[in-house]
Order: sequence, then C-alpha cells, then structure tokens
Amino acid sequence: RLGWRKHVNRWTVLGVLVICVETTAKVQAIKDVADKTVFKQQQQVNEEIAAANEELISTNEELAEMQMDLQKLVQALTASEANFRDMILQSPVAMGLFSGENMVLEIINDKFLELWGKDSSVIGKPVEEALPEMKGQPYPQIMRDVFNTGVTYIGNEAKVFLHRGGKRDEGYYNFINQAFKNGEGKTTGLIVVAIEVTEQVNARNEMERILAQVRLSKEAAELGLFDSNLKAGTLEWDARCRTLFGISHQNPVTNDDFINGLHPHDRKRIQQAVDNAYNKELTNGAYDVEYRTIGAEDKKTRWVRAKGQVYFDENNTPVRFIGSVLDITDKKANEEALRRVNDDLAWANKELIETQVQLKEIIDELKISETKYRELVQHAPVGIAVYRGRQVIVESVNDGMLKIWG
Repeated sequence: RLGWRKHVNRWTVLGVLVICVETTAKVQAIKDVADKTVFKQQQQVNEEIAAANEELISTNEELAEMQMDLQKLVQALTASEANFRDMILQSPVAMGLFSGENMVLEIINDKFLELWGKDSSVIGKPVEEALPEMKGQPYPQIMRDVFNTGVTYIGNEAKVFLHRGGKRDEGYYNFINQAFKNGEGKTTGLIVVAIEVTEQVNARNEMERILAQVRLSKEAAELGLFDSNLKAGTLEWDARCRTLFGISHQNPVTNDDFINGLHPHDRKRIQQAVDNAYNKELTNGAYDVEYRTIGAEDKKTRWVRAKGQVYFDENNTPVRFIGSVLDITDKKANEEALRRVNDDLAWANKELIETQVQLKEIIDELKISETKYRELVQHAPVGIAVYRGRQVIVESVNDGMLKIWG
C-alpha cells in the first residue's frame, strides 16, 4: 500500500516509486553475440550456396555428357535397326522377321508378300491371322518349336498351301526358320528365308512320271536276241537286234558287224567288257553293258542295253554267248532331260545355300552390333528402356531405369 492513503473509504494516489537498472552493457553484449551468430550463419549459408552451385555446375556437366551419350545410343540404335531392316527389305529372296511366340509379322519384304500373294496390310499381324490358310498345316507349330528351342529348321521342297489369286494354290518351298536372339541370348522372334521351287519340283515329278511310263514301255517292248557259238565261230541276230545295228538284210552276220556297228567312243570299252565276260574267274561269264551303235545302213545313233551270259566247258573255255539287247535311246534322252532339271535344282539349292551363308554372316554381324548396343544401354548413366512392337513390350532395360521404376 506504499503510495496510497485511505480517505473516506477510498484510496488516493500520493506518488510513483520508480526503480531503474542500467543494462546497456548487457544489451550490447547480447547484440554482439547475435551479430556474430548471424555472421556465422550467413557465412555458412554462403558456403553452402557456393557448394550447391559447384554441385549444380558438375551436375549440369554430367547431364550434358549424358545427353551426348544418349544421342550416341539413339543414333547407334537407329543405325542398327535401319541396317537390319534394310537387309531384310532389300534381300533378293523372301525374308522376314517374326516377333514373339505368336509370330507377329514385324518386318517383311516385298518378295515375301509376292510369294504369299498378300499386301502390306498383313504386317503387324500374327502369322496365322495374316495367313488363315496356315491353320491345319504344320508350319506354325514348326515356327513355335524353333522359337521355344532355338534350333534352326530347314525345309526342303516342303509342300505348302496358300491362297493366291483367289484360289487355294499348292506350292513347294525351300525355307529356313532361324531363331532371332537378343544380346542376352533370349529368343525374341524368328528370321525366315524362303525360296519357291514349285516349277523345279513339278518338272522333276513330270520327268519321273515320264520315266515310269518309259519303264513300263520297256517291259512291254520286244527284246532283241543274239546267240554266238564260239566253237563254230557263228553269230545269230534276230530282227530286233539287226534293227538296233541298222541292218535290214537277212544275210549272216559276223563279229565284225558287231564291232564295226559300235560307236567309236564305245568300241574299246565294249571289246574289253566282252573279253572280261569270257574270263570265268573274273566275271563268271556275266555281261551287262550299255553302248551306242551307228546304224550300218541308216547311220542312226542308238543307245543299247545288252545283257548276256557266257557258258564254259569243263576246261573253263567259253563255248557259247547268249543274250538280249534293248533299245534305251529314249531312256537316255529322258535321263539327259532329268539331268538338266537336276542341274537347275542344284543351281537353285546352291543359291539357297549361298543365301544361308550370307544370312548367317548378317546375323553374326547383327548379333555383334546388338551386343555392343545393349552394352551401351546397360552401362548408360541414365535410365533407358527399349520397347518392341505395337504391344509396347519391354525388350531391354538398364539398371538406371529399374532404379527409377523402383
């Protein structure tokens, strides 16, 4: 109640008591400490900003290098894909890349489209959707087997039914199904190369049919007969045998008629074959030869098949030579025609083999290129993922992208 007085039941203020303590030194000390603290904090902030700036500069430099590496990767990928695509599109034979177990037509050249009788609308479709006629045929399963096992399949003169020109068409093809693998060795699709050999196969089948007819004709044909009495020195030819040597008369014939009727290029060989037949120890008298004759009168060249047997006495001396002759001129002509067909087939197969070799070289080069590309992707300092096909399937991804994806 200091400073207060009670007056008629109320208090009256008499004055104010003031107490004062000087704190200048204390405030100044506090201010100095605050200034030093602020200075230190500012200095620390400045140092942190400077460090952050240096880190930012370094990060920007790394980012610039990453961008350059990424550009190189993209360029390498683009070049690799472009080269591979060009190799398929410019192949002189039917060639295509089929992706995934469903064999989606990813890349296919005009030769393949022409062979199938299809247009480019089939690209991007599974093979059984692009070629419905393949259902029920073994080839889709063959392709799946190659995809699953990685074992190359080579088809020779395989019969395939295709819808071409508005009708079901039967054809024959030589083809290769080879697994297409990524840098990790995993099969991602198939490379298929095909050559149509329908004309060659049909030509050979026709020749085989003709030869079968010739064989039947020969079986029904009349054989010529000869009979040589070696002790008496006589030789008998029937009418058919005389015709094959171009002789129309019925006068006796001699061994000179036989020798002189032989083609000059066959004469020495046939004389040796006859001498061998006369040697029981060497041939037991068997005689089976083919030779050409030059007709004594008509000068016509004929091919003759002669088969006979020499008979010996008790001293192993030849005494009788009996046999038959057959005109095989048509057979030889057919064999020559078949030889030409086989030569054509051999040429076509040679082209296929050369194409196989070229394909293997291309695939080997592609594998090397793809391996380098995948190594670049895997070791890239940025996250990279490669997608394939319209289904956007992840084909490859590096650790950087996996970290980003978590």
